[in-house]
Amino acid sequence: MGWVSQIQRFSVHDGPGIRTIVFFSGCPLRCQWCQNPENLALSASIGFFADKCIGCRHCLEVCPTGAITLAEGFLHTDLQKCIRCEECCQQCPTEARTISGKQMTVQQVMKEVLRDKVFYQNSNGGVTLSGGEATMQPQFAAEILASCHAENIHTAIETCGYCREKEFLSVIEHTDLVLFDIKHVDPERHRQYTGVSNSLILSNFRRIAGKKQIIVRIPLIPGFNDDAPTLREIADICVQNNVCSVHLLPFHQAGEGKWKAFDLVYRFADIKPLTAEAAEQAKATMNEHCPALNIQLGGG
Repeated sequence: MGWVSQIQRFSVHDGPGIRTIVFFSGCPLRCQWCQNPENLALSASIGFFADKCIGCRHCLEVCPTGAITLAEGFLHTDLQKCIRCEECCQQCPTEARTISGKQMTVQQVMKEVLRDKVFYQNSNGGVTLSGGEATMQPQFAAEILASCHAENIHTAIETCGYCREKEFLSVIEHTDLVLFDIKHVDPERHRQYTGVSNSLILSNFRRIAGKKQIIVRIPLIPGFNDDAPTLREIADICVQNNVCSVHLLPFHQAGEGKWKAFDLVYRFADIKPLTAEAAEQAKATMNEHCPALNIQLGGG
Protein backbone atom coordinates (compact mmCIF):
# COMPACT_ATOMS: atom_id res chain seq x y z
CA MET A 1 0.00 0.00 0.00
CA GLY A 2 1.21 3.51 -0.76
CA TRP A 3 0.24 7.16 -1.05
CA VAL A 4 -1.23 8.36 -4.35
CA SER A 5 -2.41 11.92 -4.98
CA GLN A 6 -4.12 11.47 -8.34
CA ILE A 7 -4.55 9.08 -11.27
CA GLN A 8 -4.90 10.93 -14.56
CA ARG A 9 -6.26 9.02 -17.54
CA PHE A 10 -5.90 9.72 -21.27
CA SER A 11 -2.74 11.80 -21.00
CA VAL A 12 -0.62 12.43 -24.09
CA HIS A 13 2.34 13.75 -22.11
CA ASP A 14 5.08 12.14 -20.04
CA GLY A 15 5.81 9.31 -22.44
CA PRO A 16 4.64 7.96 -25.80
CA GLY A 17 1.05 7.34 -26.82
CA ILE A 18 -2.01 7.56 -24.60
CA ARG A 19 -1.00 7.13 -20.97
CA THR A 20 -2.30 6.87 -17.47
CA ILE A 21 -0.26 9.03 -15.07
CA VAL A 22 -0.09 7.86 -11.46
CA PHE A 23 0.91 10.82 -9.30
CA PHE A 24 2.61 9.77 -6.06
CA SER A 25 2.45 11.75 -2.84
CA GLY A 26 5.72 12.66 -1.17
CA CYS A 27 8.91 14.25 -2.46
CA PRO A 28 12.39 14.50 -0.88
CA LEU A 29 13.13 17.77 -2.70
CA ARG A 30 11.70 21.20 -1.99
CA CYS A 31 12.13 22.96 -5.32
CA GLN A 32 11.18 26.59 -4.87
CA TRP A 33 9.32 26.66 -8.22
CA CYS A 34 7.42 23.35 -7.75
CA GLN A 35 4.19 23.23 -9.77
CA ASN A 36 2.69 20.37 -7.74
CA PRO A 37 3.17 21.42 -4.09
CA GLU A 38 0.09 19.41 -3.09
CA ASN A 39 2.24 16.30 -3.66
CA LEU A 40 5.14 17.25 -1.38
CA ALA A 41 3.90 15.55 1.79
CA LEU A 42 3.83 11.78 2.16
CA SER A 43 0.32 12.00 3.57
CA ALA A 44 -3.04 13.55 2.83
CA SER A 45 -2.89 17.33 2.36
CA ILE A 46 -5.88 19.63 2.77
CA GLY A 47 -6.27 22.53 0.34
CA PHE A 48 -8.60 25.53 0.40
CA PHE A 49 -9.06 27.57 -2.77
CA ALA A 50 -10.52 30.82 -1.46
CA ASP A 51 -11.43 32.11 -4.93
CA LYS A 52 -13.91 29.21 -5.31
CA CYS A 53 -15.55 29.71 -1.90
CA ILE A 54 -19.09 31.16 -2.00
CA GLY A 55 -19.29 31.64 1.77
CA CYS A 56 -22.02 29.07 2.43
CA ARG A 57 -20.16 27.97 5.59
CA HIS A 58 -21.41 24.41 5.20
CA CYS A 59 -17.91 23.20 6.00
CA LEU A 60 -18.25 24.69 9.47
CA GLU A 61 -21.30 22.53 10.11
CA VAL A 62 -19.94 19.23 8.82
CA CYS A 63 -16.41 19.30 10.30
CA PRO A 64 -16.48 16.70 13.12
CA THR A 65 -13.48 18.09 15.02
CA GLY A 66 -14.09 21.83 14.83
CA ALA A 67 -10.95 22.29 12.77
CA ILE A 68 -12.67 24.90 10.58
CA THR A 69 -13.48 28.24 12.21
CA LEU A 70 -14.66 31.67 11.13
CA ALA A 71 -12.72 34.72 12.29
CA GLU A 72 -13.05 38.28 10.99
CA GLY A 73 -15.05 37.06 8.03
CA PHE A 74 -12.47 34.48 6.91
CA LEU A 75 -12.51 30.70 7.21
CA HIS A 76 -9.49 29.12 8.86
CA THR A 77 -8.48 25.46 9.08
CA ASP A 78 -6.46 24.19 12.03
CA LEU A 79 -4.38 21.45 10.44
CA GLN A 80 -3.53 20.08 13.90
CA LYS A 81 -7.20 19.36 14.55
CA CYS A 82 -7.97 18.18 11.02
CA ILE A 83 -8.23 14.37 10.80
CA ARG A 84 -8.40 14.27 6.97
CA CYS A 85 -11.85 12.69 6.99
CA GLU A 86 -12.66 14.52 3.72
CA GLU A 87 -16.14 15.45 4.92
CA CYS A 88 -15.67 19.15 4.17
CA CYS A 89 -14.29 18.32 0.71
CA GLN A 90 -17.16 16.01 -0.15
CA GLN A 91 -19.76 18.49 1.08
CA CYS A 92 -18.33 21.64 -0.53
CA PRO A 93 -20.65 22.63 -3.43
CA THR A 94 -17.92 24.48 -5.37
CA GLU A 95 -14.95 22.19 -4.63
CA ALA A 96 -13.20 25.03 -2.83
CA ARG A 97 -11.98 22.43 -0.36
CA THR A 98 -9.92 19.55 -1.65
CA ILE A 99 -7.69 16.80 -0.37
CA SER A 100 -4.59 15.49 -2.09
CA GLY A 101 -3.24 12.08 -1.19
CA LYS A 102 -4.88 8.81 -0.26
CA GLN A 103 -3.60 5.33 0.49
CA MET A 104 -4.13 2.76 -2.24
CA THR A 105 -3.11 -0.83 -2.79
CA VAL A 106 -1.27 -1.99 -5.89
CA GLN A 107 -4.44 -3.84 -6.88
CA GLN A 108 -6.52 -0.64 -6.64
CA VAL A 109 -4.05 1.25 -8.81
CA MET A 110 -3.94 -1.55 -11.36
CA LYS A 111 -7.73 -1.66 -11.52
CA GLU A 112 -7.64 1.96 -12.73
CA VAL A 113 -4.71 1.30 -15.07
CA LEU A 114 -6.31 -1.70 -16.77
CA ARG A 115 -9.45 0.24 -17.64
CA ASP A 116 -7.54 1.77 -20.55
CA LYS A 117 -5.33 -1.12 -21.64
CA VAL A 118 -6.85 -1.16 -25.12
CA PHE A 119 -5.87 2.50 -25.61
CA TYR A 120 -2.26 1.76 -24.64
CA GLN A 121 -2.14 -1.05 -27.18
CA ASN A 122 -3.62 1.04 -30.00
CA SER A 123 -1.38 4.07 -29.37
CA ASN A 124 1.84 2.45 -28.10
CA GLY A 125 1.10 4.14 -24.80
CA GLY A 126 1.28 2.93 -21.23
CA VAL A 127 1.67 4.01 -17.62
CA THR A 128 3.88 6.74 -16.16
CA LEU A 129 4.65 7.20 -12.48
CA SER A 130 5.01 10.86 -11.53
CA GLY A 131 4.56 12.94 -8.42
CA GLY A 132 5.84 14.00 -6.05
CA GLU A 133 8.57 11.41 -6.40
CA ALA A 134 7.71 7.77 -6.98
CA THR A 135 11.08 6.45 -5.76
CA MET A 136 10.27 7.82 -2.30
CA GLN A 137 7.97 4.77 -2.08
CA PRO A 138 10.24 2.29 -3.88
CA GLN A 139 8.53 -0.99 -3.07
CA PHE A 140 5.08 0.35 -3.96
CA ALA A 141 6.39 1.86 -7.20
CA ALA A 142 8.29 -1.29 -8.19
CA GLU A 143 5.24 -3.48 -7.59
CA ILE A 144 3.04 -1.27 -9.78
CA LEU A 145 5.60 -1.23 -12.58
CA ALA A 146 6.14 -4.99 -12.37
CA SER A 147 2.37 -5.52 -12.48
CA CYS A 148 2.20 -3.36 -15.60
CA HIS A 149 4.93 -5.44 -17.25
CA ALA A 150 3.00 -8.60 -16.38
CA GLU A 151 0.14 -7.11 -18.42
CA ASN A 152 2.52 -6.14 -21.29
CA ILE A 153 2.00 -2.43 -20.56
CA HIS A 154 4.80 0.03 -21.35
CA THR A 155 6.15 1.76 -18.24
CA ALA A 156 7.78 5.11 -17.61
CA ILE A 157 8.79 7.09 -14.56
CA GLU A 158 9.41 10.78 -14.08
CA THR A 159 12.06 11.07 -11.38
CA CYS A 160 14.36 13.56 -9.71
CA GLY A 161 16.79 10.68 -9.09
CA TYR A 162 17.23 11.44 -5.40
CA CYS A 163 17.03 7.95 -3.91
CA ARG A 164 19.41 5.42 -2.39
CA GLU A 165 21.04 3.46 -5.19
CA LYS A 166 19.71 0.01 -4.26
CA GLU A 167 16.13 1.24 -3.98
CA PHE A 168 16.44 3.36 -7.10
CA LEU A 169 17.63 0.40 -9.16
CA SER A 170 14.82 -1.78 -7.80
CA VAL A 171 12.32 0.65 -9.33
CA ILE A 172 14.20 1.26 -12.56
CA GLU A 173 14.42 -2.51 -13.15
CA HIS A 174 10.76 -2.51 -14.17
CA THR A 175 10.87 0.78 -16.11
CA ASP A 176 11.05 1.05 -19.91
CA LEU A 177 11.52 4.84 -20.12
CA VAL A 178 13.11 7.13 -17.54
CA LEU A 179 12.24 10.83 -17.65
CA PHE A 180 15.17 12.04 -15.56
CA ASP A 181 15.25 15.57 -14.15
CA ILE A 182 18.60 17.33 -14.16
CA LYS A 183 18.19 20.76 -12.64
CA HIS A 184 21.76 21.99 -12.16
CA VAL A 185 25.37 20.82 -12.16
CA ASP A 186 26.63 22.67 -9.10
CA PRO A 187 25.79 20.79 -5.86
CA GLU A 188 25.57 23.89 -3.65
CA ARG A 189 23.47 25.83 -6.14
CA HIS A 190 21.24 22.78 -6.39
CA ARG A 191 20.95 22.59 -2.60
CA GLN A 192 20.11 26.29 -2.36
CA TYR A 193 17.06 25.96 -4.61
CA THR A 194 15.91 22.38 -3.95
CA GLY A 195 17.05 21.61 -0.42
CA VAL A 196 19.43 18.79 -1.39
CA SER A 197 22.75 18.31 -3.17
CA ASN A 198 22.73 16.80 -6.66
CA SER A 199 25.57 14.33 -5.97
CA LEU A 200 23.31 11.32 -5.42
CA ILE A 201 21.12 12.39 -8.35
CA LEU A 202 23.99 12.51 -10.82
CA SER A 203 25.39 9.26 -9.46
CA ASN A 204 22.08 7.50 -10.15
CA PHE A 205 21.92 9.10 -13.58
CA ARG A 206 25.34 7.76 -14.51
CA ARG A 207 24.47 4.36 -13.04
CA ILE A 208 21.54 3.77 -15.42
CA ALA A 209 22.87 5.63 -18.49
CA GLY A 210 23.33 3.18 -21.35
CA LYS A 211 21.13 0.61 -19.61
CA LYS A 212 17.73 2.29 -19.94
CA GLN A 213 16.07 4.61 -22.40
CA ILE A 214 16.44 8.05 -20.83
CA ILE A 215 15.06 11.46 -21.65
CA VAL A 216 16.68 14.22 -19.64
CA ARG A 217 14.22 16.83 -18.47
CA ILE A 218 15.44 20.29 -17.53
CA PRO A 219 13.02 22.62 -15.74
CA LEU A 220 14.18 25.91 -17.23
CA ILE A 221 14.12 28.31 -14.28
CA PRO A 222 14.93 32.03 -14.65
CA GLY A 223 17.91 33.05 -12.55
CA PHE A 224 18.71 29.47 -11.59
CA ASN A 225 19.75 27.44 -14.62
CA ASP A 226 18.80 29.38 -17.76
CA ASP A 227 22.28 30.92 -18.18
CA ALA A 228 24.51 29.72 -21.01
CA PRO A 229 27.34 28.24 -18.88
CA THR A 230 24.94 26.08 -16.86
CA LEU A 231 23.09 24.90 -19.96
CA ARG A 232 26.36 23.94 -21.61
CA GLU A 233 27.46 21.98 -18.54
CA ILE A 234 24.17 20.07 -18.45
CA ALA A 235 24.56 19.37 -22.18
CA ASP A 236 28.03 17.98 -21.50
CA ILE A 237 26.69 15.62 -18.82
CA CYS A 238 24.08 14.31 -21.25
CA VAL A 239 26.55 13.68 -24.07
CA GLN A 240 29.20 12.18 -21.77
CA ASN A 241 26.62 9.61 -20.68
CA ASN A 242 25.32 8.91 -24.19
CA VAL A 243 21.92 10.47 -23.51
CA CYS A 244 20.87 12.61 -26.45
CA SER A 245 17.15 13.23 -25.84
CA VAL A 246 16.42 16.38 -23.85
CA HIS A 247 13.17 18.11 -22.91
CA LEU A 248 13.33 21.74 -21.84
CA LEU A 249 10.42 22.66 -19.57
CA PRO A 250 10.09 26.46 -19.40
CA PHE A 251 9.03 27.89 -16.03
CA HIS A 252 5.43 29.03 -15.71
CA GLN A 253 3.14 30.11 -12.87
CA ALA A 254 0.32 27.59 -13.35
CA GLY A 255 0.89 26.14 -9.88
CA GLU A 256 1.11 29.40 -7.95
CA GLY A 257 -2.41 29.23 -6.51
CA LYS A 258 -1.79 25.78 -5.06
CA TRP A 259 0.90 27.05 -2.70
CA LYS A 260 -1.50 29.37 -0.92
CA ALA A 261 -4.32 26.83 -1.04
CA PHE A 262 -2.17 24.26 0.76
CA ASP A 263 -0.85 26.86 3.25
CA LEU A 264 2.70 26.86 1.86
CA VAL A 265 5.09 29.78 1.31
CA TYR A 266 5.82 30.36 -2.39
CA ARG A 267 9.14 32.10 -2.99
CA PHE A 268 8.77 32.35 -6.77
CA ALA A 269 5.64 34.48 -6.83
CA ASP A 270 7.47 37.46 -8.33
CA ILE A 271 9.36 35.48 -10.98
CA LYS A 272 8.03 36.06 -14.48
CA PRO A 273 7.33 33.05 -16.73
CA LEU A 274 10.04 32.31 -19.27
CA THR A 275 9.30 33.84 -22.66
CA ALA A 276 9.13 31.74 -25.81
CA GLU A 277 12.16 33.63 -27.13
CA ALA A 278 14.21 32.86 -24.02
CA ALA A 279 13.28 29.18 -24.23
CA GLU A 280 14.31 29.04 -27.90
CA GLN A 281 17.60 30.72 -27.02
CA ALA A 282 18.27 28.12 -24.32
CA LYS A 283 17.62 25.36 -26.84
CA ALA A 284 19.94 26.99 -29.36
CA THR A 285 22.67 27.42 -26.72
CA MET A 286 22.65 23.72 -25.91
CA ASN A 287 22.48 22.64 -29.56
CA GLU A 288 25.35 24.91 -30.59
CA HIS A 289 27.46 23.44 -27.80
CA CYS A 290 26.40 19.82 -28.40
CA PRO A 291 24.87 19.38 -31.89
CA ALA A 292 24.19 15.68 -31.20
CA LEU A 293 21.47 16.52 -28.71
CA ASN A 294 17.85 16.08 -29.77
CA ILE A 295 16.15 18.90 -27.84
CA GLN A 296 12.48 19.71 -27.69
CA LEU A 297 10.57 22.36 -25.79
CA GLY A 298 7.91 20.86 -23.57
CA GLY A 299 7.45 17.42 -22.11
CA GLY A 300 5.46 15.48 -24.68
